Amino acid sequence: MNERDITRIEKVTQIPLPDGYRELILQFPPELKAILNLRPKDERDIFTDAATIIRWNRFFRSPDYEYENSYGEICTFPSHHIVIGANGGGDFFHLNVKRKRTPVLFWCHDDGEISVQSKNLGSFIQSVFRSTGELVADRLNLT
Repeated sequence: MNERDITRIEKVTQIPLPDGYRELILQFPPELKAILNLRPKDERDIFTDAATIIRWNRFFRSPDYEYENSYGEICTFPSHHIVIGANGGGDFFHLNVKRKRTPVLFWCHDDGEISVQSKNLGSFIQSVFRSTGELVADRLNLT
């Protein structure tokens, strides 16, 4: 990813990316990206390409997109949040861009509830690669 991609993401989403996230996707280590590439693009805990980030943020910002939360209220996705990844089960990770030091948030598609996934991007990345490594190891067929 490069500055042109960042500009495109910000233009489409109309949201300035938080500094920490901007740095992360600009300098994402190729070794970690290779591990993420073992999963389909839309099932990566953190998206590392502009097209996927744009696609999901457009989806959630669509005027037709609404969801019912666990209280039966019809809601829309917060406009000051940016989707940064997914778990492959229909749930998404995102950041509140209004906060300088933002935790990574988890949006559950079942009830629309938002909870804190990790206290910051660093701990989120550590947890992603700890889990991804375990998933990769589970797929090995060793006797």
